Amino acid sequence: MILFLLDFLVYNFTSYNTYFILLNLMEKKYYKKLFFIGVILDFIILKTYFKNLLVIFILIVINKYLLNFNKKNIVVFLAINIINYQLFIVLSSIMNCNLSFLEINSIIVNNYLMHFIISVIYYYKFINDK
Repeated sequence: MILFLLDFLVYNFTSYNTYFILLNLMEKKYYKKLFFIGVILDFIILKTYFKNLLVIFILIVINKYLLNFNKKNIVVFLAINIINYQLFIVLSSIMNCNLSFLEINSIIVNNYLMHFIISVIYYYKFINDK
């Protein structure tokens, strides 16, 4: 929930969209929290009924069955995290009928560095300590 709160604060007080909640896709114990966050996003904040929940469900299935690698290695962790980030933006844009390639590309590029830095910090704080 702290990552969701950070997303909310950064989104409202800066010009960045951060998507920190995607870091929770790395562990199965956070899947229920992600569904809860998806419900909050869909029904309370954005009023886009079931769109974000569907995108989060698709990402959970992809992570559970396709990207099932050892996430203790930082290169694999960052690669999976960047794939999740890009898939989230592309799938969200498709669900919201925003098919402009330039707009999707600009969202990915504008927020890429911040997401990468936070992913490295998250890896060293939480994954590496286990």
